[in-house]
Amino acid sequence: MVSVKHSPGVTTAAMGLTRAWPGPAMMVEADPAGGDTPTGLLRGTIPADHGVLGLAMAARSGQELTGEVFMSQCVSLSPNSTKFLLPGLQDPAQAVGVSSWWSRLAPMLQAQSDMDIIADCGRLGAAHAPAALWQQADLVVLVLRPQIGPVHLARLWLRTLAEQATDIGVAASDRLALLLVEEPSAALVDKQVVENASLPGQPALSLLGSLPNEPASAAVLGGRAAWTSRFDRSQFMRAATGIARSAASTAATNKTVRSAADGSRPAPRLASGTGYV
Repeated sequence: MVSVKHSPGVTTAAMGLTRAWPGPAMMVEADPAGGDTPTGLLRGTIPADHGVLGLAMAARSGQELTGEVFMSQCVSLSPNSTKFLLPGLQDPAQAVGVSSWWSRLAPMLQAQSDMDIIADCGRLGAAHAPAALWQQADLVVLVLRPQIGPVHLARLWLRTLAEQATDIGVAASDRLALLLVEEPSAALVDKQVVENASLPGQPALSLLGSLPNEPASAAVLGGRAAWTSRFDRSQFMRAATGIARSAASTAATNKTVRSAADGSRPAPRLASGTGYV
């Protein structure tokens, strides 16, 4: 999951979709600007070298990155251990040190057979961005607000993303999708967003849906308010559930197409049948 500018709330959206995902899932916090969860949702309870940095340090020391090592750097987000988080960097200055690590992490995430991966990659064009993650993802979700400026930038970036996707066997229009974050001062309706963001001469991009602009929900997902059963029934989570199902279905289809194009057997999947977003 990525954004173009104007801080539309990629981390909040990724966390909401992880919570609502129709099966075991892990959110990977890969934003080079630094992760929000270590000091937000996790309230500073994990060491600074835990998560993405911990995995990078283990690889650099020559340690074999087994499934056990990988999971040791993750945090459970649910009592029944079906939702996980790989915390991001706590200091943006660390981004340069792990920039070469993303190309090694991407195939590791792609090979996960017991859960689906939702990667929060932050803003496109950022220094030391984890480009390898979205280049190898089964579905790239662009999060934006329904305003003229963000939609114009999205169209420019979507051309670049489409060019990067030509060698994986999936049409760009199937691999790229939009997710809107509602805005009180929205200038465009959903149909206008799709028309203005889609590439000329190409099929219209898929719009997964819209997440309501709910500060109270964002506070819960950011660790600034308690997580209650009432939140799970909120308008935000109802919308996130529908979006997660749509994203899961699209990612699963793309994974199957990619496997067929590679002439290989599909990777093992859980009942959710998805891939890597």
